[in-house]
Amino acid sequence: MKTKLLVGALLLCLWQWAGAQSTSQNSLFGAFQPGFYAGSSIQYGPVAEAGAAFVTVQGGVTFGSSWAFGGMYGFSVNEFTPATEADPDVYLDLRMGGLSLEYTWKPDRLLHLSFPLAAGVGEVELDWKDGLPFSAQEPSFGEDNFFFIQPGAMLEVNLASFARLYAGAAYRWVPGGVDYRGLDAADISGPAGVFGIRIGLFR
Repeated sequence: MKTKLLVGALLLCLWQWAGAQSTSQNSLFGAFQPGFYAGSSIQYGPVAEAGAAFVTVQGGVTFGSSWAFGGMYGFSVNEFTPATEADPDVYLDLRMGGLSLEYTWKPDRLLHLSFPLAAGVGEVELDWKDGLPFSAQEPSFGEDNFFFIQPGAMLEVNLASFARLYAGAAYRWVPGGVDYRGLDAADISGPAGVFGIRIGLFR
């Protein structure tokens, strides 16, 4: 019994010693320890002279304490009819997905600033509004795709070591390539207010 206890104690000491060594030893990437995050946000702003609400989900990895890289996917959640559309029984459905890069300034402070940048592709199409007698029918309005870049500026608060709440503004810029039932790139481009939360292992 004493031998087993002694072996167990030695193994525990060896484990602790190895862990201490792994934080101080030289390696190819030094003390590089990436973290990760996942989160969701709500955005609201004008699209084609109508109010559009979006839900966006994102996730990725963090590098050091200030940089994050990952992906995002957003979609409109309210049934809004663009000003260019004469039929009030249809709504515009907009979806976007792409990559994201973010810099956080002094993230250890309770309140700090972050500057996200997203870029990718989107899709826009019309659909029948819910509740109509023919809303279950497959629409034949077609669709169009576009490229977008969306920079932003956020004020962020550390709720805990693993959770951050943020709010700010972003601008969705569509450089061109939209020609859909009277809509163009300028109709899809526009500012948005942003409110969101993310959780993860922040280094």
